[in-house]
Amino acid sequence: MVLTTKIVIDMRDKYVNTIIDAVQYDKNSRIVEATLLSGGTALSIPTDSTYKVNFRRSDGASGSYDKLSDGSAAVQRSGINGLKIGIHELVTNVSGKSLISVRSMDGTSEINTFSFIVNVQESVTKSSDLDKKYPDTYD
Repeated sequence: MVLTTKIVIDMRDKYVNTIIDAVQYDKNSRIVEATLLSGGTALSIPTDSTYKVNFRRSDGASGSYDKLSDGSAAVQRSGINGLKIGIHELVTNVSGKSLISVRSMDGTSEINTFSFIVNVQESVTKSSDLDKKYPDTYD
């Protein structure tokens, strides 16, 4: 199952971070569909752009990724001004608020979107592998 959250980012307006909710250890299940605007008008994204997703987790760890753990592209175009952004398990492995932005690179130009927040709720299990080790046990 994949859960999609739609947001709008205007690259010319003051931006208040949109909050996306997720659960710790979510994997390949969260998509953010961002519509990019410039002063209220569709921001045309070049078709030959490449993308990286930048993140900074609540524990201070940060990095970037261009593929999800299943090997699929982390960012896909959606129309002339939309991006579908997959949230990697690197972001959801730690509970708390993580900042996310997308870097679009086109030849010599590069632009970063305003960030949005992924609020990762703490999992009730201590590990994403717990159900594999003890599939039929209950407290």
